[in-house]
Amino acid sequence: MNKLILIASAIVIITSIFLGIQSCESNDTDSVASVVKSDEFINFSMSTNTLFEKFLEYTNSLTDEEFDNLMCHINDEEYFSDLINKAGFENDIKAVKKNHVRLLNNKEYMDLKIDEQIDLFKHDSEEKLKIFSPTKAGTTTADECMQRKLNDYAWAQTTANLTVIGCTCMAEIVVAACLCYATAMANYANDIRLADRAYEDCIQGIKP
Repeated sequence: MNKLILIASAIVIITSIFLGIQSCESNDTDSVASVVKSDEFINFSMSTNTLFEKFLEYTNSLTDEEFDNLMCHINDEEYFSDLINKAGFENDIKAVKKNHVRLLNNKEYMDLKIDEQIDLFKHDSEEKLKIFSPTKAGTTTADECMQRKLNDYAWAQTTANLTVIGCTCMAEIVVAACLCYATAMANYANDIRLADRAYEDCIQGIKP
């Protein structure tokens, strides 16, 4: 009889733990899904995407030597302040800063764990890029090379967004003086260049 009671108790405890875990996972999923649909997240994502793509368009007009020079000045506040003013990125950065503050005021977003934030931005980036399913393992194909490239693009966007989230310069700081945003922009452009080179190497490595 005692054994039956112990077994029954054990089953109840295990079931409770399992349901508790399932409930936590469900709550976490619900929280991420809720944040993804929020105006704060959507506006932040759109504003950073606009800024990064405009900066990428600017860097694509540079020679390799000019781009290397830009990356050499990545910690030079005066250099990037001048670049932001001359290239006309000030309003785009203002939009990012405004939406950055609003996102940080979203309680559901702030309650997310760091790994959930990473998944949130990675999923958002993959949705924008419309990443397709990976090809079957085996000989590398052009589709597989493209898949790797898009994955690299998605990760570049994810890390750039997370860098911006970590920026501490807010409304009281002059836009052009916020080196943190400039660093995110420059590293994004560099990561995209590296992804493009890796893609070209992958394509060249495909056996005829």
